[in-house]
Amino acid sequence: MRNRRRVITLVTALVLGLVAAPSAVAQARFTVLVFSKVNGYYHDSIPAGQQAITELGAEEGFEVVVSDDATLFTDAGLSRFDAVVFNNTNGRDGAILDANQRAAFERYIRAGGGYAGIHAASGTEYDWAWYGRLMGAFFDKHPAIQPLKVQVDDRAHPSTRELPQTWERTEEPYDFRSNPRGGVHVLASYDTRSYTGHTMGADHPISWCQNFEGGRSWYTGLGHAAADYGDPAFRSHILGGIEWAAGAVPGDCGATEDDRYVKTLLDGDTDDPLAMEIDNSGRVFYIQRGGQLNVYDPKKGYSHEAGRFDAFVLHTHGMHGLVLDPHFEDNGYLYVYYSPRTKGVNRLSRVRFDEFTNTVRDEKVLLEFFSQREINAHEGGGMAFDREGNLYLSTGDNVDPCCEGFAPIDERAGRRNQDAQGTSANTNDLRGKILRIHPEDDGTYTIPEGNLFPPGTDRTRPEIWVMGLRNPYRLHIDPETGWVYWGEVGPDAQNDNALRGPMGYDEFNVAKEAGNFGWPLCIGHNRAYVEYDFTTGQSGQPYDCAGGPANNSPNNTGLTKLPPAQPAWLPYPYRVSDEWPELGTGGRLAIGGPTYHYDQELESETKFPEYYDDTTIIADWTRNAMFEVKQDDGDGGTAGNAVSLNRFLPRGGFLRPIDMEFGPDGSLYVIEWGTNYGGSGRGDPNWDSGIHRIDYIRPGERAPIAKASVSPSSGKAPLTVRFTDKSTDPDGHALTHEWDFDGNGTVDSTAANPTHTFTENGTHLARLIVTDPTGRREPVNVKVTVGNTAPKVTFQSPRDGEVFDWGVPIPYRLRVTDADGGVDCEEPLVKGGVGHARQVHVVSQVRGCAGELVPSIVDGHTAADDLTYVLDASHTDTGRPKLTDRATVTLQPRRKEAEHYDRSNGIRVVRNDAGGGLVSGVSSGDWLSVTPVNLRNVGSLTFRVASSANGGTIEVRFGAPDGPLLGSVAVPVTGGGQTWTEVTAPVVDPGSTHELFLVAKNPGATGDLFNVDWFEFGSRSGAAERAPSGLTSTEARRGTSPGSPRAGGKTASSGAA
Repeated sequence: MRNRRRVITLVTALVLGLVAAPSAVAQARFTVLVFSKVNGYYHDSIPAGQQAITELGAEEGFEVVVSDDATLFTDAGLSRFDAVVFNNTNGRDGAILDANQRAAFERYIRAGGGYAGIHAASGTEYDWAWYGRLMGAFFDKHPAIQPLKVQVDDRAHPSTRELPQTWERTEEPYDFRSNPRGGVHVLASYDTRSYTGHTMGADHPISWCQNFEGGRSWYTGLGHAAADYGDPAFRSHILGGIEWAAGAVPGDCGATEDDRYVKTLLDGDTDDPLAMEIDNSGRVFYIQRGGQLNVYDPKKGYSHEAGRFDAFVLHTHGMHGLVLDPHFEDNGYLYVYYSPRTKGVNRLSRVRFDEFTNTVRDEKVLLEFFSQREINAHEGGGMAFDREGNLYLSTGDNVDPCCEGFAPIDERAGRRNQDAQGTSANTNDLRGKILRIHPEDDGTYTIPEGNLFPPGTDRTRPEIWVMGLRNPYRLHIDPETGWVYWGEVGPDAQNDNALRGPMGYDEFNVAKEAGNFGWPLCIGHNRAYVEYDFTTGQSGQPYDCAGGPANNSPNNTGLTKLPPAQPAWLPYPYRVSDEWPELGTGGRLAIGGPTYHYDQELESETKFPEYYDDTTIIADWTRNAMFEVKQDDGDGGTAGNAVSLNRFLPRGGFLRPIDMEFGPDGSLYVIEWGTNYGGSGRGDPNWDSGIHRIDYIRPGERAPIAKASVSPSSGKAPLTVRFTDKSTDPDGHALTHEWDFDGNGTVDSTAANPTHTFTENGTHLARLIVTDPTGRREPVNVKVTVGNTAPKVTFQSPRDGEVFDWGVPIPYRLRVTDADGGVDCEEPLVKGGVGHARQVHVVSQVRGCAGELVPSIVDGHTAADDLTYVLDASHTDTGRPKLTDRATVTLQPRRKEAEHYDRSNGIRVVRNDAGGGLVSGVSSGDWLSVTPVNLRNVGSLTFRVASSANGGTIEVRFGAPDGPLLGSVAVPVTGGGQTWTEVTAPVVDPGSTHELFLVAKNPGATGDLFNVDWFEFGSRSGAAERAPSGLTSTEARRGTSPGSPRAGGKTASSGAA
């Protein structure tokens, strides 16, 4: 880009394009206007773009009008064009269209017109918000021109289908003020690993399209240099974009837009749902940890229990896996993998589903193997069939996740459960493996050819197909290639250790044939652990991963020399992955997912689009995220290698996705575990778990979003309640309502907000189905308990969002009431845990309406991590049925790293030279926020800041970027982006819990203002550790570790605190 202005009065563009060959005009497929007006930077490539589009018009039979005359932007002037191309337009120094011209262009688009923007078109009309939405994102800045790689995400759209999967170019790589992904359909992205100087983060879209307000919008950030317009690949890129924008060729521009997908709750009455299968009729078979096998029937719109297995539920034991037989429609067979209560094994069984009774029967045990139950361990549980009818079963290593987060290779006597060399690395043991067998009709199984060890091999098990696994979670087989995909949950070490080995990684893996994946001797890309003597503390040599590590453990009953270890497909640590930064940071729990194959012949209006053809979907349970992985489609040795990775529905949100399957309708089915880490199996039930279906839809075809509430939700019979419909329709349709109060399938009311009186004691599940005019239906269940009134638990102190200090006791006080009787104040249970990556690690607990807990950091973390402290109080009454209420407060650490914000606008996170990250790229008006925050006893905020130029002000605001001002402080120029100083802003307490906004201001500055490393909440004098009002020393109770004897309490009458 050249920093000069130029008045464009090229005679070639005077009426260039207003003149066309008569024969060409007569036969024109469509007509486009090429508009290249600038008011600022002038790109030398503008004439090349004009010429290229004119030549493409002549070659492809469309009319091209080249003009920079803004007076064409009237209703009449634009009416002749099917699309308008903004060819490197630029408005740095002011608008290129006046208000009337802008209004005409808006009407043109809304009437079905097309827009195509090239390169600097995103640097145009910054003050025109509508244009920004049409464009998708405004240009921000760019580093130096340099060679780089473009990841072509969409191989089906006309503008990208002719491009190579990885497109190597020399470009001026634009950064944008916001990431458009989720709001537009991304066609191509920069591979941010291939160049330097970018500021948007790992995910960097560079070309996209959208259907916008009745029209079409297409953009490419490529095309800086004049030479680009002679490149056949680039010409095919802009040709396809212009043709699509003009409506001349079809193309799907919704595949990565979040609002083109509807997530429908199929069954919300779930309890620790784990795994599912969908049969050809669309029924969802799913297991729950406690032993239940349920079936959701889409024709009936609800689930029923088809069977209950006598499962042992403790730690990670319980139900583990489920798969339908390939011939399920004919034989009714399905297979389950679980921990039976009466025997210390894990069991693979076959049962038959009876279509008449809708239950399972005739359990036949195929396989059992020992599983220790003394300590918490890994059990795996993925199951799948291949095209030959072979059954694959993944099993966990069944050992303690010990050893400071490094390899569990403790060979000391009595430490067998801390040595995975006796399980995963043991060729004579079925734990820590993927097994491959062929079930036979008589309930036995045979060994197919191609397993890791042929039958009869000494000190091996022939069932083993893959060995060297820790906790393989969710196993899927690509039906076209036969490749096996799974997630591998890894250990917790935060950093490499020369004496022990590498940091922990989770892995997404793919196996094309039998092999050894290394655990516990190798991890990631064959990074070797170090032999370590737990008795002496002495380290030996790293294991030979590539050559085949040796297993010399006394707990090993198999071969000593193991097969060579295979590197992981997609390994990633807690921190940002250098290889796959798109995965982000935080907790880790890799969930393997299915590979989608687009079927053009499938008659389904909800099937995923062609964009996802041959795409593998993966998830991370703790990061509440799902991702799409595009793979090398070559025929050579690189086939199947991951080429690009992008967030799936980044604005949609998922709640601990734990299993995913594509159904026969081409929709994606997802099990969400729910908010709480442990679930019912660990005494922490989730009321927000569920089975969901994600449909791809077109505007006007979206299903309603069903929501409802009830008040009261519990009480004595007769109980009159009022139901309230809170449903919405994304297309603005009016909805009809069908309420079934008693669960018998009969519609009891069609009112939106009916009342009903329940006369029988028990738990009632009322069901609402809302329907839009297109016939799309969405159900939601509402629970009502009759015969007992739920207690009510609230925290009087601390308040949600207050500040705490690690190691300093936190006094608490509860108010517990029960309308049906008194409350024993020895009973309420309060757990204290460290919040990290949307999960809570409970570290202490205490009983009583008042007491204290001491916050401590869990192993593997430091105070510099993104941590909070969470107090969770619950009380279960003695009524029938028993009811529980709970209350939770989240407390903020006194010092918080700036990159640990909850929301942001405009900023970016970069590496700190001292380690960790920092907030950078801060312009005037940019902000970050943290929630919840309560400034009780906080008198100031101190910031560690640095500024190489400009400086500015940090404003502390309540509730919104422009909310009430609580305080501010000036940030000086320090002479460098990491030349640090500290500044302090006195703040006032608004008196309530809120979202706290830190807003950067310096309206007159251009470029970055300053960097922020951390901020710290300052105490008001004498108030930092003040106990809650009314709490005496004799009432305070220290928190105990889980399972310790409870602290004392006192008895209070109903309503007492």
